[in-house]
Amino acid sequence: CNDTTSKFEATKTTESLLTKNREAPEQLYSEANKFYEQGDVQGAKSLLIKAIEVDDVHSKELLGIILLKEPKVMDVKRGFSLISEAADDGLA
Repeated sequence: CNDTTSKFEATKTTESLLTKNREAPEQLYSEANKFYEQGDVQGAKSLLIKAIEVDDVHSKELLGIILLKEPKVMDVKRGFSLISEAADDGLA
C-alpha cells in the first residue's frame, strides 16, 4: 500500500465517519488503530489527526506514541507534546 493510496483511504474513511456523526472520535480512533495494526502508519496518522481536532484524548496518546516510535513519521517533540497533553487531559 503506497502513501498516496493510504492517505486517500484515510481521507475517505474520515469523511464518511464525520458525515455520519460529527462527534465520531471513537470511530476514528478505532479505524486508525486498524490502519496501524496493518502497518499503514500514514493512514493511522491522518485519522488520528482528525480525531484530535475534535479533542479525543486517546487519539492524542496513540499519535504521540506513533510519532515517537515510527521512523516514517517520527517527530519526537510533537510526540512528547501529545502524550503530555493526553496526561494533562486526564488519561493515566
